[in-house]
Amino acid sequence: YTFTVTDNRTLVANFTQMETVATPTFTPAAGTYVDGTDVTIECTTPGASIYYTTDGTEPTVNSTLYTAPIALDATTTIKAMAAKTNMLNSEVATATYRVVPTWNVTVADVDGGSATANPTADTTGAVIMLTATPDNGYHFGSWTVISGNGAQVNVAGDQFVMPASDVTVTPTFVPDQYTITYNTNGGTINSGNVTTYTYGVGATLPTDVTKTGYTFNGWYGNANLTGDAVAEVADTEMGNKEFWAKWSVNAYTVTATASPAAGGAVTGAGTYNYNTSATVSATAADGYLFSNWTENENVVSTDASYTFTVTDNRTLVANFTQM
Repeated sequence: YTFTVTDNRTLVANFTQMETVATPTFTPAAGTYVDGTDVTIECTTPGASIYYTTDGTEPTVNSTLYTAPIALDATTTIKAMAAKTNMLNSEVATATYRVVPTWNVTVADVDGGSATANPTADTTGAVIMLTATPDNGYHFGSWTVISGNGAQVNVAGDQFVMPASDVTVTPTFVPDQYTITYNTNGGTINSGNVTTYTYGVGATLPTDVTKTGYTFNGWYGNANLTGDAVAEVADTEMGNKEFWAKWSVNAYTVTATASPAAGGAVTGAGTYNYNTSATVSATAADGYLFSNWTENENVVSTDASYTFTVTDNRTLVANFTQM
């Protein structure tokens, strides 16, 4: 204040004490946190600017201006102060954050099902829960958990303790196995008797199946032998299977001839089903006597009427002797 003196003057200079900017606060508070945690700095004084350091030095208005949350990736000490024109700078606030690393859990994709881990990232010592979901035709087998250094991590009760590294979880799913039951209906399976099959593989049903006097006509999926014959269990099928053998009776030829031809007449030749009865008869011509029935020159009967059970083709000769 400059003026020209013209009289005595008594002047008073009045002063107002400056206010101090509020001390900054941190959210979250100092403590132990996982990496990636964001720290927010706030000041309750409107219009104040916040400055901070992370190297241990005291902050000034020449330090880094706070504009966004600070992401923690290592143990850090943050010091902050706030300033505003015509106000005293705030006190320095200090917070130390101990950062522990977070390790990731990777679940491998495999055939036969899927799996999840909960949580998918956590700190050393955390318990990780595993869940396996088999596809149709599979059941869960086992877990394999490998740490970043190649060591196998113990799994107990579908959970494991996180080591100090990332881990890879690999579930194993096992194809289901089912039984096959055969009803041979009197026949015999000579080879290829496959009694189980595995989902994803299937099975070929036996074809070397025999029954005396019958021809094998295939396997059927029901006791009534209806529908189409089944030759295999497809690799996409599931569940226990039961099959029934279908048979058709064999037909055999009975041939009957007279020797000599003029010696007489024979009847009964024809086609007969297996295990049925056949009768061939020989009637001598005038001047001849019936001698016997032979097959391959072996006598099989001395009766003119020869009855037998058909089990194969027969070639019979009625032998006559001239009187």
